[in-house]
Amino acid sequence: MSKNSELVGINLDRPRALRFGHKALKLIKAMTGKTLVQIDESIENLDPDDIEIYMYCGLMSDATSKGEELTLEKVEDSLDQAVNYIDIIEKIAMAIGRTFGRTFGRTFGRTFGRTFGADGNDLKNVMAMDKQ
Repeated sequence: MSKNSELVGINLDRPRALRFGHKALKLIKAMTGKTLVQIDESIENLDPDDIEIYMYCGLMSDATSKGEELTLEKVEDSLDQAVNYIDIIEKIAMAIGRTFGRTFGRTFGRTFGRTFGADGNDLKNVMAMDKQ
């Protein structure tokens, strides 16, 4: 998957590109203590603190490419400028889904993702193989 196909656009203080690459996932893990499986599964139940952390990590690549220094406080201020809160959650879900190879239909408490794998547990299966 190309880097550009993983980008999800979101309008905050300016149009931004949300992406959860390797660095972003490592940073989420470091900031939350969640495993990759927990990061993937937590999308349906994010609290405001998690949303800030996920957005901070997912927007880091965009900020760096523009020479911008991103902080959690700047992300918090930017989130206040979103169209609505559901939009923020949907964009996080879309970007995380693309990272783990899914597309998204209806969102927020409804069908978040459709996995392209046979049983819908691709990430869990890969992680289990990793432990063997």
